[in-house]
Parts: sequence; C-alpha cells; structure tokens
Amino acid sequence: MRSLLLSILATAAPLVAADHWVVDPARSTVVFHCSTTWHDFEGSATIRSGQLLLNGAASAGAVEVGVASMDTRNDGRTTTMKDDVLAMASFPAVRFTLERFDATPGGGTAHGRWAMHGVTRQIAIPVAISGGRATATFPLAITGWDIEPPSVVVNTMSETVTVVLDLALAATTGAAPARERGPVATGVRITDAAGAGADLGTLAGRTVILYDEDGAKAAAAWAAALTPRLAQPPVGILRAQGLSDRARTKALARGPAGSRIDATDRVRPHLALPTGEVLVVVLDAYGHVAALSDRPVDDGERDRLAPAR
Repeated sequence: MRSLLLSILATAAPLVAADHWVVDPARSTVVFHCSTTWHDFEGSATIRSGQLLLNGAASAGAVEVGVASMDTRNDGRTTTMKDDVLAMASFPAVRFTLERFDATPGGGTAHGRWAMHGVTRQIAIPVAISGGRATATFPLAITGWDIEPPSVVVNTMSETVTVVLDLALAATTGAAPARERGPVATGVRITDAAGAGADLGTLAGRTVILYDEDGAKAAAAWAAALTPRLAQPPVGILRAQGLSDRARTKALARGPAGSRIDATDRVRPHLALPTGEVLVVVLDAYGHVAALSDRPVDDGERDRLAPAR
C-alpha cells in the first residue's frame, strides 16, 4: 500500500525538478505561422535572452526576441514585416515578462505581459516542459497590439498569427531575476474640468476608464457596470487632444461623471496601452497596469475586472 501511495504521489508531483532556468538562445527557436488570402507562410526569429523563475505567484523573468533577426524566407516580405508591421526602428524587441506560473503535471500556464509594437498586454501561454525544453504553441491576434495586418492589392494577412516557442532550458543556481512590474502611472499630468492638475500616479489602486470623444457613451456604461463592484468608483479620463472646447464639453457630459482630462494624449502611450475608443484599466497599489479591457461592457468582462464582493 505504501509503495502504491508513493507511486501516485510521484505521478501527481509538479513537472519541474528545478524552478530557475536560463534560456540557451543558440538551441532555442521562435517560429510564427501566418495565413494570407492566397497562401500561408512562416518565419522565424532569434531569442536575444531569457531567464525564468517558476514559482507560482512569485514567478519572474523574461524572454526577449530581436525583431531584426526575423526571417520569412522572402526578402521583400521580411523587410515589410520588420519595418512596416512591427516598426523595428521604434520597437526593436518583442518581450514576454513572466508574472505567474500555474504548474500542472507536464507543464503549466505562464501568465505575463507580452510587449510588442509599443503596446503591452496580459496573456496566458500553455507551456509543456520536458527534457530540459519548454514548448508552447498559441495564437496571437496582432491587432490587439495596434498592428494592422499588411495587405498588397487583394492579398491580406490574417490578424491571427500562430507562435511556436521551443526554448532550451538549463537549470541554474544563480541569482534569481527580479520581478518586473511594467510601466507605472506616475509622471503624467491630468486635469479636472476646471483645469486643476494632478499626477496620474495619484490614481494607483483605482480603476480608470480612458476614452475618446466617440467612446464617451460606452465609457459611461462601463462606469455604471463597475461602480457597484468597487470600493471607489472608476475614474473617467477623456483623451482630449485636438478637441475644441465645445467637443470636449459634450464628451465630458456624455462620459462618466467627474471625468478628468488628458489634454495631450500621454496616458495611453505612457502605460503602453493599445488604441481604442474605450480602455478600462485596473491599476494596482503601485500604479502598474494589473488588468485591461478594450471590449464593450458585458458581464464576463465586468466579472474579470471587478469580481463580485
């Protein structure tokens, strides 16, 4: 009976013998599969660096890919992907930063931030770990990172790219990577309707609804949906750059009550947020983006951003 119990426990044990790994770029690959109206193609890129600490909610580390290393086996297409699609001159790397790892037998789910093309979004990646390798295959909708799928005449690339990661791992006893928290709200000035200014960082721990003129009504709907769930009501912020005084007044009247104003449209790029008429942003106690939605209000998104108390 004891041997049977030990066998069961061994089978159920976590998959990883070590929890701190260094990625070997020379033995690792990143491949992406793309579809277009006429045909499919694939490309590859090179890992710049990688280090991962797999430790539940205390996980940390990152894997970074250099955009310059991208190769689609077609010179013209490769240049388009690097320069026009991913804007390599401004954003030379694609980076996944690990925030949490939920281990399961044979692998787990890596939760973290995928930074690309100047936008950072939370994603969850199912990962298999075996024989010193971590592998993952997952879809990535590039429009969520403000990337317009390239099109030539009537041949258009799909917005969803399939990413295939194969990382060679080496266990290490070196210093563990520090946890990276991402962009912080501090350093951007917003004002109220009367012109009184404050730093965006003063909203740490709050939920912010960032909206433009066309998204005012939807922002108000989000505020109504979230307010009963929150200890403090969400704070609306109107992206008002380029708006006339009249347009600004009308947008504030339609948006969440007491909305602040981002007169120079600095909040969105400062926090590496995507474009969109309405962005609901949950800031943690330190002013980092803890959750984001650019979807219309619905029960599922409301529950994800503000679980019932």
